[in-house]
Amino acid sequence: MHEEQSKKAEQLTKHGVGCQLEAFPSQLDQGPPSRQEPWSWYFRRRARGAVQKILRLVTRLICRPSESPAAPVLPAAPDLQAGDLVRVRPAEFIRSTLDEKGMFRGCAFALQMYQYCGKELRVAKVLNRFFDEARSHMLKVRNMVLLEGVLCDGSSSSFTKGCDRMCFYFWRTEWLEKIEEAPGQQKP
Repeated sequence: MHEEQSKKAEQLTKHGVGCQLEAFPSQLDQGPPSRQEPWSWYFRRRARGAVQKILRLVTRLICRPSESPAAPVLPAAPDLQAGDLVRVRPAEFIRSTLDEKGMFRGCAFALQMYQYCGKELRVAKVLNRFFDEARSHMLKVRNMVLLEGVLCDGSSSSFTKGCDRMCFYFWRTEWLEKIEEAPGQQKP
């Protein structure tokens, strides 16, 4: 059996191509084809990435939002745990914390979240990190929670046309006030 395999191998080397580089005889003196184009492609890609990083940094430094003297004084973020009862602050207070993009410290306040202003809800989970699908990165966060039963139904966004994912809204703890419960009223 071993002799038959060695004979087949000899026949392949005599009649077939023993090396893939032999299939490209005109390019042998220039090196393998896989070494020609990728270096220029690699350098172009790296240079483009470096330019984009520099532009983001310059934009961040030049377009830094000015500190307005009328900025609201925010109360300290409450220390929340899962199961705590909270009240969503009034809409006027939340609007005063938002910038021109409708965000506060990177967290957007969606239009459908206004219906929960003034309501008492329970904290489902305190967030420490989450996966940002847009950037494909795991991000660390502080002072952010999920509330029980507060889900996005997808109807407020014009570009999703009724998304059916039912995602939790992210809530900044500055938008919430902790309600102290009597010992007998606490939820298990």
